[in-house]
Amino acid sequence: MRIEKAFCVELDKIVDIEQAREAYFAQNPQKRFTFLCSDERCRTSKPDIGVRVSGVNYDKIPAVDEIFKTPHFRQLDAHSPSCYWVEIQEAESLAREHGDRDHHDLIRSLTEKDISVITRFSVPKVSDPSADAAGLVDEEDKVDKIRKIQSRDQRIAAYRALYSGGGSSSRSIETLVSCYETLKAEKALDIGIHVDNFGDYTFKNLFCHVKKINNVDGFHIFYGGAKLYKKRYGKGFKLYFMDKINDGTSDMPLSLYVSNEDANRVTHITKTIDSAKDHPHSYLTVYWIGTIERDDHGLSVLAASFRHLALRFKVPLSEEED
Repeated sequence: MRIEKAFCVELDKIVDIEQAREAYFAQNPQKRFTFLCSDERCRTSKPDIGVRVSGVNYDKIPAVDEIFKTPHFRQLDAHSPSCYWVEIQEAESLAREHGDRDHHDLIRSLTEKDISVITRFSVPKVSDPSADAAGLVDEEDKVDKIRKIQSRDQRIAAYRALYSGGGSSSRSIETLVSCYETLKAEKALDIGIHVDNFGDYTFKNLFCHVKKINNVDGFHIFYGGAKLYKKRYGKGFKLYFMDKINDGTSDMPLSLYVSNEDANRVTHITKTIDSAKDHPHSYLTVYWIGTIERDDHGLSVLAASFRHLALRFKVPLSEEED
């Protein structure tokens, strides 16, 4: 059963899985959270312990030469029949019966392998002053709006329209990248994904190698392999991309620099970097939403927020796949 949000007992608020991940790594010391159903009536239907939900992989960082399994919530206890996640499950069953059966069967077969397939993505908002101490911003999404509809039949119809493509939705580039790398390994990059405000893509054409950045238009997730510069700046770091980028006149080096001050605010990223330095033969794939810009030393990655950046370990390959 799809569960995209849960009530975190320790934070005393409803979070999605990436918000849980950010809050987990912001702790010192780090301790796993307790999650309950985000539907209050369902959650309180068992007054002793509540309806529990399991958080999977939100407390992990990428390891060398491993696909980082997508963090997600999983059903632990039976939910109330009136729970909105149960209503969504009913709506998805109806969508499968009347939709593209091959498409839904593929997604279901991947889900049975415990693979969370993202079919709707919203670009994560940049943190603003309304964010709490963990950097979390409350955002009313489409599910929240549908829940306010009084008629159950109308809610089911609205959920069915929202999830007609199967799969799940996310506002996290970390979750999206994990899904992309998993689908790549499964040879399933032709699965479609809708990006809110930008349109429909397949995973294959949504993700674009940085070598092609000057040859594409519209929204893309860019990526490229990079090595860690040996000198550190406190917790800060610099990555040099292995491919040079032609700026129209010559091939220019591309880098990503994160200051010590910024690095102290993104613990999950610095932990990945700390692990990378212990594996000198590995490299990192940098994924980001944004573009590149010229600086004093060549070109640099430009992203509006660390919520638009994800890093993954890789081992050297004889040939980089596009």
